[in-house]
Amino acid sequence: MHSLTIRPWEDGDAQMLIKYGRESDYRKNFPIKLSSPFTLDHALELITDWKLKDNKMNRAIDFLGDAVGGVSLNFNLTDQYREAKFTYWLAATIWGDPLVKQVMKLFIKLSFEHLKLDRIIAQHDKKDRRSQKYFISAGFRPIKPDLTGNLNLDSSIQYYEILNPNLTIKNKD
Repeated sequence: MHSLTIRPWEDGDAQMLIKYGRESDYRKNFPIKLSSPFTLDHALELITDWKLKDNKMNRAIDFLGDAVGGVSLNFNLTDQYREAKFTYWLAATIWGDPLVKQVMKLFIKLSFEHLKLDRIIAQHDKKDRRSQKYFISAGFRPIKPDLTGNLNLDSSIQYYEILNPNLTIKNKD
């Protein structure tokens, strides 16, 4: 039996970022464009940046001691909403692992509980059926692009949201 865990990024994860950064699917789904060549210095800079960002929560997905992916939230906190954009990326070695759904669900649950978010939005390329299955199994529902608040809409992208199950709508009357 194996397990996947979510943990903070560590400087020692830089070698894994470089290793998996060579995989085309990993690079394609990475939340930012990786420099080419992607060096140890670049990986360490990225990890340091993730540790310091106030408006993001970035965590490594750990499999047997190796950072094989990551999950992150990019916060959009306004007077009207407390929301975040959910992003994940995985090495090919764990694609299809049933534990990935559990990791996503746990990360989302903890995000709602500890960060008091109203909703989390996510997106993927419409051709990516595997991500569609992951998002739906984690509790996301497809939404129209105009509901994301995103002004840079792309017709090749499928958008999702998941609302905080403890959210109460207050009537202004």
